[in-house]
Amino acid sequence: MPTYSDIPFDLDINEFGDLILLEDTDSIRQSLRTIVLTKIGTKTKFQNPIFGSATADLLFEKLNPFTLSNLEQEVEFAIENWEPRVQIETINVESDVGQHEIKIQITYSIINLQITDELTINLSVLS
Repeated sequence: MPTYSDIPFDLDINEFGDLILLEDTDSIRQSLRTIVLTKIGTKTKFQNPIFGSATADLLFEKLNPFTLSNLEQEVEFAIENWEPRVQIETINVESDVGQHEIKIQITYSIINLQITDELTINLSVLS
């Protein structure tokens, strides 16, 4: 029996026509990705105007160590505010200016499961 479960965004069903739920680590990964990628002020299924992060706003800033540090802090702040099921271990933000990409790597522990997991989110940056 899973400790945590969520409905997947793709709404997959099994051979019996039942919805396949995301469980434990997959549930947490979907949640973290949603928090980081949802722009504050966006109307969401949560109907909360302050849900999400300012990550998208920072993608329009000049890519430099200061911006990357701000991205790291914003990701940490958003996760700490919106995902009580995890304890952040590390957040690493790197840029590849030539590829116009930012990689956000989040290592976290799942509370109540004694599991450490990692999520990588790749974002494209407009030049």
